Amino acid sequence: MAEIDYSIVRRPKRKTLCISIHADNSIEVLAPAHMSASRIATFVQSKSRWIEKKRHFNSHVRLPYREKLFVNGETLPFLGMDHVLKLESDVHAGVEIVHGKILVRHRHIDNKAKTAALIESWYREQALQTLVGLCTDHASRIGVKDYAIGIKNYRSRWGSCHHDGRIYFNWRIIMAPKQVVAYIVVHEMCHLVHHNHSRSFWQLVEQTMPDYREAETWLKINGLSLAL
Repeated sequence: MAEIDYSIVRRPKRKTLCISIHADNSIEVLAPAHMSASRIATFVQSKSRWIEKKRHFNSHVRLPYREKLFVNGETLPFLGMDHVLKLESDVHAGVEIVHGKILVRHRHIDNKAKTAALIESWYREQALQTLVGLCTDHASRIGVKDYAIGIKNYRSRWGSCHHDGRIYFNWRIIMAPKQVVAYIVVHEMCHLVHHNHSRSFWQLVEQTMPDYREAETWLKINGLSLAL
């Protein structure tokens, strides 16, 4: 059996082992603080087939992230549709969709960092507006009333739900198709009813959105590409 390379992250409060396979196929094992290295190694080897399957998915199925250049003619996604980026020099900075193009105006259009910052800010605004609307649409169907919505800059999750009713969404989700955005909303709002991933939770998700698995699959394949 081939040796598997991995790093170990020990956490004092952790009681079980967990394997995380990152997009670059590196492996991180979360472990209790005092668990022996030999026990961790045995656990990792027992999951070798699962690890191989996940790595194959990353290498052959998952769409990779492609660095954005922020130049005229580049395409950027918005709600699942690619829009051509158009840059115009203007004393008044702003971003809007005009005739199907994402139009970005500011003084120094050769400043890619400024262009990127303006686009991200615009994405965040659009994400909040869209997500507020979708949460309102689904709240009554799920049976929740008291909640608050916020936008976060998550790197490895699409949303989070807190026991006090706060729901945070990753702004990057606004790049995905609206059906996928709706799934993220349904997923997090169902956590207001079931604060876990129990069978009851998934039953509520499916009851609210019968085709949610299609959105899940789309995210697994395309999630890495939703980035600036």
